Amino acid sequence: MQLRPLVGKMRQGCQGWTPSFFVSGILLLALSITFAMYARSEKAVDDANDQRHLSLKLADELRQSSDDLTRMVRSYVDTGNPIYIQYYQQILDIREGRRPRPEGYDRPYWDFFKLDGRPPRPDSGQRISLMNLMMQAGFTQQELHRLEEAKLHSDALTQREFAAIELVRSADSTDHARIDQARGMLFDQEYNRRKASIMAPIDDFMVMMEARTRQAVESAAQRATMIRWLFVFLGLALMYMLWNIQGALRKTLGGSVDEVHGHITRLGRGDFSNDIPVRAGQEDSVMAWLAETRLQLQQMEEKRKENEQQLRIAATAFETQEGMMITDADRNIIRVNRAFTEITGYGMEEVLGRNPSLLSSGRHDKDFFREIYLTLGREGHWQGEIFDRHKDGHIYPKWLSITTVRDDSTQITHYVGSFADITERKAAEEKILNLAFYDTLTALPNRRLLMERLGHAIAKRTRIASHGALLFLDLDNFKALNDTQGHQVGDELLVEVAGRLTACVREADTVARLGGDEFIVLLDDLDEPGEHAAIQAQVVAEKILVSLNRPYLLSTGQFHCSTSIGIVLFVDPTTPPDTLLSRADTAMYAAKKGGKNTFRFFDPAMQHALEHRTELESALRQAITGEQLRLHYQVQTDALGRTLGMEALVRWQHPRQGLLVPGNFIPLAEETGIILDIGRWVLKTACDQLGAWQVRSETRHLTMAVNVSTRQFYQTDFVAQVKAAITTAGGVPTQLKLELTESMVLQDMDNAIAKMGELKALGVILSMDDFGTGYSSLSYLKNLPFDQIKIDKSFVQGIESNRSDALIVHSIINLGKTMGMHVVAEGVETAAQLELLKEMGCTEFQGYYFGKPRPVEHWRSESSRPAGPPASRHNSAAHQR
Repeated sequence: MQLRPLVGKMRQGCQGWTPSFFVSGILLLALSITFAMYARSEKAVDDANDQRHLSLKLADELRQSSDDLTRMVRSYVDTGNPIYIQYYQQILDIREGRRPRPEGYDRPYWDFFKLDGRPPRPDSGQRISLMNLMMQAGFTQQELHRLEEAKLHSDALTQREFAAIELVRSADSTDHARIDQARGMLFDQEYNRRKASIMAPIDDFMVMMEARTRQAVESAAQRATMIRWLFVFLGLALMYMLWNIQGALRKTLGGSVDEVHGHITRLGRGDFSNDIPVRAGQEDSVMAWLAETRLQLQQMEEKRKENEQQLRIAATAFETQEGMMITDADRNIIRVNRAFTEITGYGMEEVLGRNPSLLSSGRHDKDFFREIYLTLGREGHWQGEIFDRHKDGHIYPKWLSITTVRDDSTQITHYVGSFADITERKAAEEKILNLAFYDTLTALPNRRLLMERLGHAIAKRTRIASHGALLFLDLDNFKALNDTQGHQVGDELLVEVAGRLTACVREADTVARLGGDEFIVLLDDLDEPGEHAAIQAQVVAEKILVSLNRPYLLSTGQFHCSTSIGIVLFVDPTTPPDTLLSRADTAMYAAKKGGKNTFRFFDPAMQHALEHRTELESALRQAITGEQLRLHYQVQTDALGRTLGMEALVRWQHPRQGLLVPGNFIPLAEETGIILDIGRWVLKTACDQLGAWQVRSETRHLTMAVNVSTRQFYQTDFVAQVKAAITTAGGVPTQLKLELTESMVLQDMDNAIAKMGELKALGVILSMDDFGTGYSSLSYLKNLPFDQIKIDKSFVQGIESNRSDALIVHSIINLGKTMGMHVVAEGVETAAQLELLKEMGCTEFQGYYFGKPRPVEHWRSESSRPAGPPASRHNSAAHQR
């Protein structure tokens, strides 16, 4: 097969195309030149329009500057405000090129000025007069002459305006004659005549400029139209020549380009089965040559197939790194490769002539192998996973592919098997499966596998009438262990809990870990009556509580931990798994609220309480950003009724529920961590008020008491927060009183004492709130740097009727005096309580008897009235209650 006939046919065809190619090239060059000329003509139209726009802009600037000058000088004469003279001079300086031109200088000058009176920002440092700009704009001499005439009249009018300005400057506030004279100079007929003499030349310029630029635009547009038509004509001529070339090419090829390309592609893929048609009169075309070539290739393909049978076996057996085994039609091994020996342990001499069954592991029966050979006979190949036995006896998995080899009569002559040891792959798959469905720490099913099993358990209810149960477990105080002992110790506890939970349930049940310290127990196939199922779930829950309550021996020592359990029964096959999980979670929170270390069953009331809690939490977060928090202040007095200070108490102005007291939202804020944001806001707002009191002499002596939460107190930067709040507000540290509870301090004594020392160094007063309600007040009070103790109101309210309360209050007062601390009795509501406290030696008081917590505006109005006796204040407060 030679290419010479094809080259001759192509050369002969090209000789007929040469004139057409030459003409087409000339037309293409002419088309390009015409397009460039057309682009230039369109640019000329744009330049003419730009010239017209620039001319209008400069003429309008001359008119506008004249109007601005008139407006500024008249404003100055009318108001006497020197700012208008400043504007007047700025406009002149811009027009004369003594000042840079502003950005966007195309509107009245005083529109540039903002409320601060700053001049407009210049667009660059360039200083150029308006007349120079006009000279550079390409105006005709006649047009420039009219603009210069308008400029001269404007300058002349400027002299008259300067004269009016000097009259006003030389006049005092009582010299109305000069001011009236100046006003007359700016509004009389002479001024208007001079003003008109400026505008008339500008109007003449506009007429001349409009005629000139319009003619330039029209001329450029006509030239562009002519070139456009020439461009269209040349394009049509080029298309005609290309059409002729296409016809000549088709005649040479003997068909379309796509047809020739399709035949060449098919031959290139080795497809010689279909004839290539040659039309009459095209015996010398490229298509005819391709037809001859196909016949030659087809003959070569037939010769190649004669040798393919021998080469196929060798290529199939050894062009791979997998284990290879070739058998004859009777399944006797005739050849293996080196990879076969490495995988099976058998050498070639040990397996030649033997049946592949010597590798059998015994895990597959005869039907398995019979199905393999049936598939081979039917489809010619088989592949799948199979277990074989190594020469040393161990069993391993492998992936096996078997292919049949047939002769020309389609009879099977050989079997070729290739295989690979997939032990490592199977191990990797198992590991991936464990990672996907099991918790890496405890080896328990994770959430994904739990939800799958829960879905199956729910679906079973359509066939089985028995109940199922879901137990949601959350360890009590697990966070404290993590925070104090570290996450490694926490992980030890979780592993131990997982083992105990697994021991508490049946093998058919599921124990899963959701994450953190949350576990799920899925009990399936409980009794059909709901009461019996509930008892069975309760028995398991009690067993779990007992098991998890036993001490844990961890690396850091012995640890005790309990759990709270929420239980939900299910029998309805339409209940979604997520709903059951949510209900169990709700029941668990009910167990937490019930005192922990217990269990609760789900009911709708729990769900409603959870939704209400979630809604309240969301609203509380919005309350901080939405400025819904308020501070109310309750007065603290001495024995004579004099005001010593105030205690700041937070309130929430809820948009729907009205004013809420701390008991309605502070517990939730403590639980969710929102208390940190609330605490920072209260501290800052109270210190701001303390700083405001320093301005007035009657409030300068007042102290401000602020309650501090446990989480807020143990923040690492709490002392820095206090210092920043006092400094920013301008308050006095010695008048800020922080109230801490004894339970708060007991949580971490060493840390608390150190932090209290830092606060004392700032000068802050420290007060122990709710004194007497803890477990060990007297034992540790001597070690804590408190300045004041507050007797809890629960004791004060009982001193009239309960002798024990009276003895406790009296003891606390004496203890405070002995230790040099101030003692404040809170919750004083009656005159009798006040008198008893005075008799016991108490000197500072707080309660509704002296006033309820009120906004600061209330106390400002109260401070402006004459102070009355405590009894009158009590009557008012009691009435308000």
